Amino acid sequence: MQAGYQLYGARASFYTQKAAVMLAAMQLPHEVLHKTAENGADIELAAGGYDKVPVLRTPCDDWVTDSTQIGLHLDTEHPEAAILPTDPVMRCAALIADDWADEWLLRAALHWRVTDADNRRWTARHVAANLSGDDDPGEDPGSAYDHPAVAYISDFWARVGGVNRNGPEYREEILGLLTRTADALSAHFEQRPFLLGSRVSLPDFAIFGMLEAGLLWEPSAKAFFEPRWPAMAAYRERVRSAHAGTGEWDSAATAPETLARVFDALGSDFAPFLTANAAATAAGEKEARWGDVTMRARGFTEKCRQATGADIAALTADQRTALRSVVGADLLAAYWAADTLSD
Repeated sequence: MQAGYQLYGARASFYTQKAAVMLAAMQLPHEVLHKTAENGADIELAAGGYDKVPVLRTPCDDWVTDSTQIGLHLDTEHPEAAILPTDPVMRCAALIADDWADEWLLRAALHWRVTDADNRRWTARHVAANLSGDDDPGEDPGSAYDHPAVAYISDFWARVGGVNRNGPEYREEILGLLTRTADALSAHFEQRPFLLGSRVSLPDFAIFGMLEAGLLWEPSAKAFFEPRWPAMAAYRERVRSAHAGTGEWDSAATAPETLARVFDALGSDFAPFLTANAAATAAGEKEARWGDVTMRARGFTEKCRQATGADIAALTADQRTALRSVVGADLLAAYWAADTLSD
């Protein structure tokens, strides 16, 4: 057995930052390592062919992939530092918020990588440095640094907009999404230090990842985001220094009204997408459509919706009523009624 956990990823990866702060908050012995051009093939082989980041190697030499699955694994293995509420209602609320951050706040975090060429190249240089095993690319020496890795990564992010309905033509839509949710979160953090109370939980780490690897890190994103939502920068530091297992989670009865407003804000466009995406993937269609909006269907998002929906289906009718009071009818329907389950 090894002495602790090994997390392989990249500085610019939202999900690597999510998993890294999770390990720190749970106070587990760990190393955060780069997945490089040299070790990448071995890591992918050990992880069953998984070619993304992050990947967690456990002290028992098991390999866990995907940041949410890493969180679920650690939550089970270390109940003394649990990061999901034991209350089934609030556990479901946490899973919904985690899905939203990973699958939808992602669109806002990607905006400047997609639309701003200088910002895109700056971030790509960090990825290229990590691939070589370096923490930081150092001072930008200009076009001479544009070796194939930087050019390839930059091109990839320029094209990723099509998958996420992102790009210059969607600027107002993306900034609207960001403004609604950042305003609601900022107001909520006047009432509670973390999303679900005075105790840090899985969705806090997911939101942190989007801040730490994007919105409060990349130059153009930070220049836009930081002066508008200073409460989010303070929240990031609270999550960074949090100790999992301390504090209390709210219940549906004790949660402030600001939490319901957060879910109203994040569900306003995420809920209809989830419903449309479920229908599209069930029909084998490549595009999800709702209203006058069209977006590429996402199989992985549907997998996440079904997993969270299974937890919601296991609730009693009274518990689902309580969950509805927290997350709202539209989000509950997107996760539960879309499965044609009934009370």
